[in-house]
Amino acid sequence: MHDGGKQAIVHQNLWAGNILLSDKDGMALLSDYGLNDIIAEEDTYSSQKQLASLGYLAPEYGYMARLNDKSEVYSFGALSLELLTGRRPVFVDGKNCSSFISTYTWVKTLLQLTGNISEVIDPRLGSLYPASKAAGLLNIALSCMVENPFDRPTMGIVVEMLNAWEGH
Repeated sequence: MHDGGKQAIVHQNLWAGNILLSDKDGMALLSDYGLNDIIAEEDTYSSQKQLASLGYLAPEYGYMARLNDKSEVYSFGALSLELLTGRRPVFVDGKNCSSFISTYTWVKTLLQLTGNISEVIDPRLGSLYPASKAAGLLNIALSCMVENPFDRPTMGIVVEMLNAWEGH
């Protein structure tokens, strides 16, 4: 979507609910492309989109109200963290139900405190996901979610990193 054409296509609404898996081979498919432009005037849809996108939208969207290819890299990182941790990109603190915690911040903090990747990996993954594979995807996801969009990789570089990571 971002590379290979004259102009990058920006999905604008990349989150777990818009990822479909094909029955045949489990290939990921994106849904809901462009619906936000068609029915953006509907208050219900607009507020549902904002709630669903909480944590998937890049920080720059809050102050520029524009999305670009680096915004989607951020969303991909958030989606990858969700797969690895089993937590939505923003979740309610179990101790204090009035505060929200970013999964990105939670992961970075736990890794700094413990240095143990198994502290952040969803235990439901069990032995299906070796720690070395989890570490690779975790590093890719975290690099996609840095605050400054200019410091994020392009999606083409993310694909290269994924291919290199998959080969290990």
